[in-house]
Amino acid sequence: MACTVNSLENKLRRVPYIESLLLARANGRTIIWIHECNFNLFSKRKEGRSNVGSRATVITASSKGSNLHCIAALSSTRMYNFKTHQVSFKGDDYNNWLRELINITYELGVTSPTFVIGNDPVHRKIESVVRVDKDVEMIRLAPYSYLLNPFELA
Repeated sequence: MACTVNSLENKLRRVPYIESLLLARANGRTIIWIHECNFNLFSKRKEGRSNVGSRATVITASSKGSNLHCIAALSSTRMYNFKTHQVSFKGDDYNNWLRELINITYELGVTSPTFVIGNDPVHRKIESVVRVDKDVEMIRLAPYSYLLNPFELA
């Protein structure tokens, strides 16, 4: 992966993303980044102990604990929506969350939101949610563009 992050092909894929982001800003649109992440809640609490002269061993369960999945939307001025799940976000969960997010942005006075989303599998059918609303715009992050995503820099 490290050798392909700044390959010419990936650099060229970043150009349309940057152009559409700059155009949205020039048109006065509110840029809102959407990001998902997960955290493993496993915490190892045992310490290795042994008798004098033998090796210390740690006996723990083979389970690594549950994951906490988070999804959030933020702009340069505020966080619009944040939600956690014990299971990963599926397509319907994500679509419902996005509909809720669009309603929240309108309630807060954002008339022309532009959402920046990743290339995760859950984002594949996002156009079906956005097609309903003409004022909403979507921009997809380019591959390996973590430096262009404020969530990754936090």
